[in-house]
Amino acid sequence: MTTLGEPMNLELFDELRRISTATIFEAYPGLPVMAPAIKQMVAGTSFAGPALTAKCLPGDNTAVTRAVDRAQRGEVIVIDADNAGLVAVWGENATYFCQLKGVAGCVTNGAVRDIDYIREQNFPIFATGVSVRGSIKHRSGWLDVPIAIGEAVVHPGDVVVGDGDGVIVIPKNALDQVIVAARRRRADEDSRNARLRAGASMAEIMGAPKG
Repeated sequence: MTTLGEPMNLELFDELRRISTATIFEAYPGLPVMAPAIKQMVAGTSFAGPALTAKCLPGDNTAVTRAVDRAQRGEVIVIDADNAGLVAVWGENATYFCQLKGVAGCVTNGAVRDIDYIREQNFPIFATGVSVRGSIKHRSGWLDVPIAIGEAVVHPGDVVVGDGDGVIVIPKNALDQVIVAARRRRADEDSRNARLRAGASMAEIMGAPKG
């Protein structure tokens, strides 16, 4: 497995972030994909980084506050909010502190609030929607445990990549293979675009019948 030490990991994750999730998935079919209900809440934002997982009790985001305190630069906080779409598990304070710390982003199967602030800050967060209702803080929940988000299982340290097309999960023991395949696929797509500029047809470069 690739050694993800500083600062190489940040460069590697930045490279993954600049390769679209669709390209990565086409390069390595079978990667876990979060359901379309998990949406990009701030247009044009993306993330790639190792997952810090948090599992909340319904309506309680104490685990999120613990995760925000623990999160390191370059990590993505991944929150199982028990699909609690009626209450927000993330908001302005979490966003502000994570930006101070250099956290790469957040993804959750719950809702968020303070969305205007989050959009002003251009912070990458993916969620099921927006809710004005806040969470309680009574039970600690769990950190660094396997969780299921939008039908995709995420283990601590798995690499999560999100952009406008959705969120994919790269198991940490497959990272080397996925990176090699994604680079190759991106190069193939660049080559196809060059052929289009040179006058080739879509049918020709895609190997499709011309009709």
